[in-house]
Amino acid sequence: MEGCQLHFYTAIENWLGKSMNLLEFKWIDVRMNQNQRRMRKLKKSLLSVVSLVGLLLAACGGSEYDAEIEEVIDLYKNDDTAMMWMDEEQVTRENADISVYEGGRYIRIGFFDLEDEEKTVRYEFYEKNGDSYEWLPRMNQTDDRLGLIDREPDYHERQSLVH
Repeated sequence: MEGCQLHFYTAIENWLGKSMNLLEFKWIDVRMNQNQRRMRKLKKSLLSVVSLVGLLLAACGGSEYDAEIEEVIDLYKNDDTAMMWMDEEQVTRENADISVYEGGRYIRIGFFDLEDEEKTVRYEFYEKNGDSYEWLPRMNQTDDRLGLIDREPDYHERQSLVH
């Protein structure tokens, strides 16, 4: 018997207040090893489940402003003036530079030219009015009368189809 085990067995004998034979010690040792293995399995399983849930939440999670952004993209698509500069395939969320300000009250959106990622065709600003958004006239990248561009957005997303 190793020294560490001997001290362990002596401690158990003292705790129980009786002398035990080697067979009884082996049974206690086996039970302890089984419990340790169960705990390790449980820890690994729990860690795996937590990791999987975190991964799913990260993969499935979007922005809290998803509905608002989609509404603004639809408004942009239905604006003949905005669309005369763009092809329909360019006006997608996957090809946009989007900023949300003041908890969703204002949204700035611009779409990339498919030929040149650095060239955004133009930015448009939308303001929440009741339950829906409206285009803000006289607001663009050169005339930002509300000073939104100088503020930190609550949410920003920049994606491009151009590679």
